[in-house]
Amino acid sequence: GRRVLLIDAQTGNPQLHSMFARSRSPGLADILENGAEPEDCVQQLDPYLWLLAGGDLGASPADAFQSARFAEFCGLIRDKYEYVILDSAAVLGFPETCVLASIVDDVVLVTRVSTNTRGETLFACCEIERHGGRVAGTVANSWDASKRFGSDAVDLAQGGSRPAAVFHRNGQPHLEAQTQA
Repeated sequence: GRRVLLIDAQTGNPQLHSMFARSRSPGLADILENGAEPEDCVQQLDPYLWLLAGGDLGASPADAFQSARFAEFCGLIRDKYEYVILDSAAVLGFPETCVLASIVDDVVLVTRVSTNTRGETLFACCEIERHGGRVAGTVANSWDASKRFGSDAVDLAQGGSRPAAVFHRNGQPHLEAQTQA
């Protein structure tokens, strides 16, 4: 198995800890703001999966993700885990997401087909790329399979409004991120 670290980088509303019935703190905020050691904050979920909850980030998330402490943290986790997935906030309206997109290897844009428009999706992709990120693909959520596949469905599948995940190729240790538009 490969060592995978899942990081909740949704600083305003971290939720991954709830999905796994784990504690919200200590988490990423404790590492960035209080100097906590990553190994004291990461929670093992199974033999190959670990979670770093969000914690409660008080500072500006964009500033925190551009800090020397975050750069140091990224170096540590790149060496320890084969895959690192960051679940971040939506691209539109959350500048820290574009900061993260510029740091990670690839971004997978997740879009909620039932609510996000093609225009929002394309704009989110452009914002990620404008900040130096690379959109590797799109995942379409909330798809109503009972409806016929028309041009709107195709348009939405080709773009995406909610970025959500980033990953690296070639099996090399890397930093990944999840984002939402």
